[in-house]
Amino acid sequence: MPALSHRTRRSFLAQSALAAAGASLFPRLAFSADGAPHVQFPADPRERVAIASYPFRDFILGPRDGAALQKMDLKDFAAHCGERFNIRKVEPWNRHFRSTDAKYLEEFRASVHNARGAVVNIAVDGDHSLYAADASERDQAVAFSKKWIDVAVAIGSPSVRTNIAEAKDSKPDLDRAADSLKRVAEFAATKKTGREEYAYKGIAAMFQHAYGICHVKDMENNEKGQVFRVDMPRTFGILKRANYRGYCSMEFDALAREHHSGRDPCG
Repeated sequence: MPALSHRTRRSFLAQSALAAAGASLFPRLAFSADGAPHVQFPADPRERVAIASYPFRDFILGPRDGAALQKMDLKDFAAHCGERFNIRKVEPWNRHFRSTDAKYLEEFRASVHNARGAVVNIAVDGDHSLYAADASERDQAVAFSKKWIDVAVAIGSPSVRTNIAEAKDSKPDLDRAADSLKRVAEFAATKKTGREEYAYKGIAAMFQHAYGICHVKDMENNEKGQVFRVDMPRTFGILKRANYRGYCSMEFDALAREHHSGRDPCG
């Protein structure tokens, strides 16, 4: 399953007091001849750690930010992570891409390469719902996901994680969501990328099928300020028993007032 929308995800985690993991769509470059996902993951555990750009959203330029702002361009994020944390694999958030035109994506890919880094996944959040009753709304959601499959191919990302935005005209509908995702998956298979989601009883089941990217957070808090801690040893034990070999992307989140305090989430 793809990631739930922000509010739905929080509700799910609050009710279940569970951890956060992730699930994905793979362009054809990530598939083997038999049609199954096939990414060559590193054997060294440290090389399987990536850093998500999402927690740095107050420090990275967005498409609507002026260049005069003292913020980092996403193109420089891999180099920053390498210098600051000695981790060179990154998971960019789609809303941090200043542009999706060919020139910018080429520059982004070159910057990551020059930093001796790699993109392990693109975290994609959109506003259109894959399960909406309105067919045109679903078409827009599918088109949006397809766009980011193309971006993944352009920058060499082996997978894309798209969210499932809430519909204004419908409760969650599994059949409509599955049909929309099938269309995106079929498109991805022609391009050469994969798909991951958020979720503790459910984590064990999910990791029997998880592939490619897993978001790691030690806590989640709801709109009332309640904090739900993740049992990290237990969670990583689930990953180990499931023989998970994909990437673990470190993510930090906090209450909105902390998001906008100007504090670097990593120090």
